[in-house]
Amino acid sequence: MFFPTIEVDNELCTKLHNGDVHFRAGQWIKLDWCSRPARYIGRTPSGVLVVQHYEGGYPQDKFRALVRYWRGHFETKK
Repeated sequence: MFFPTIEVDNELCTKLHNGDVHFRAGQWIKLDWCSRPARYIGRTPSGVLVVQHYEGGYPQDKFRALVRYWRGHFETKK
């Protein structure tokens, strides 16, 4: 189950970066410093957030490719 779009401010971003908060891939988030929502993909071991930003839309095939890339390169290497 997904939650409505989650507003991500600097405090919540720091918690995501540190691994204190976790979202599921596909969760819609709204970064305070961006004008449009984004789809959360994951977090690298170094804390970099991976998101799908608006590109005239949110193509499902691009989302799937990002999730496959993230899972293949980061999720299994903890």
